[in-house]
Amino acid sequence: MNAHATASAKAANWQLNTAYARLRATPELRQAERSWLNFRDSQCRYEASVYEGGSIQPMTYALCLDRVTKARTAELLALSKFEEYRR
Repeated sequence: MNAHATASAKAANWQLNTAYARLRATPELRQAERSWLNFRDSQCRYEASVYEGGSIQPMTYALCLDRVTKARTAELLALSKFEEYRR
């Protein structure tokens, strides 16, 4: 289960990077993305900390990464559609 959750989180991260690449990399976007990455990692460490030392902790962390990253990817895709409209 841990391996599947980790693989899913890695795939979600790849999709995030693909969506990010579609946008104009302005200084504001780069800063927003750095801040978001810090938020994501902190949030997922917090969620997984409930199971500190347990065998489910890594899976909880990976599932959080997957969920939160997919939500951010949807936001970036929406922004890219807005940018296409503005052109």
